[in-house]
Amino acid sequence: MKPPETLARTLLAVLMLVAPLVFGARMLFGERVDEPQFLRPADGDFVLVTVGQWDDPAELPTAAHFAAFVRRGQVVGPLWASSDLPAAAAASLWTGRAPISHGVRGPSDRLPAGTWTVAEAARASGTRTAAFIGGTLVRDAGLTGFDQIIEDPAMDGQTLGRLARGFLARETDRRILLWLHLPESGPLAADFAALLADLDEALVESGRAADTIVFATALLSGLDTPDESRLLVPLIARLPAALNAGRTSTAVLAHTDIAGLAMRLLRLAPPSALAGQPPLQSRETVLWGALRGSSGVLENWMEGSFGEVLRLPDQRLALDPTGAFSAKTLRNPRAPEGVTPLRGAALENARRRFADYRAALAPIR
Repeated sequence: MKPPETLARTLLAVLMLVAPLVFGARMLFGERVDEPQFLRPADGDFVLVTVGQWDDPAELPTAAHFAAFVRRGQVVGPLWASSDLPAAAAASLWTGRAPISHGVRGPSDRLPAGTWTVAEAARASGTRTAAFIGGTLVRDAGLTGFDQIIEDPAMDGQTLGRLARGFLARETDRRILLWLHLPESGPLAADFAALLADLDEALVESGRAADTIVFATALLSGLDTPDESRLLVPLIARLPAALNAGRTSTAVLAHTDIAGLAMRLLRLAPPSALAGQPPLQSRETVLWGALRGSSGVLENWMEGSFGEVLRLPDQRLALDPTGAFSAKTLRNPRAPEGVTPLRGAALENARRRFADYRAALAPIR
């Protein structure tokens, strides 16, 4: 039996009055969520495209394919790579930890068994994973979590594009995670732009274009410097459904921040303390803000042939390979020149800050 017309109107009026009060209270007093939220996280795919060396961290190529990719995505950076040892930088990308923590600090080092990686967490969630590498980064770093691995130092962008297309065409019933690495970007980054164009076409053909997260970055810059400035690299990102498309940020972050954001976006299980896995050193919330257009500079830790360096917004604290510590103020945080040495109490304060930061990064054994 239908309710009387008067009762129906009364119920409708009550609903119209109560609904704004409920949602208004939620907006005012509900918990604020600063991390990315998607309605269908299980459908999201992830692709990381890296290049061994980027010619100039301050310049983006002008190729039409690359320009189109950037228009539909976000540009952040430059970022700091974690090391000038490619295997160490790759390990930081996938573990979200600095070399001093994940342990890949020399040519003979490999990640310890049981190390958490984005790929391992994705595979555990049922995601199909693959790495097609122009080089030997997976083997050199001891990375795990990839169902399919093809590594060849002679592999070019055209071959990588063909492998990516075949992988996406085959894997039609599961979420995918894919890593493509190109050894060289080519003149004016033309090879890198062509690989992105091939990837775009493959994503469209496989019906994944609207739901795929794409991060593109480099392991080293082409800067010919004796210090960590060679680790300045860009980050270009594209999120599902062109979320925040066209944003540009000058936030200065690090490679380690990518792993944490990928984990959050894909809703993957974080490292388990019960399994003896150290926590990530990733600042994914800050990187997420940068992808939405905010800017800022945070401290960054780098290791390599130049020693260990802590870059702050206005200082450079360094322990060089000989064991000598130095601290300098920076007029331009990105530039290697224009520095003034610290002395006296300021130097001692800098030394303590460096030591505290180094101890915080090192894993608990």
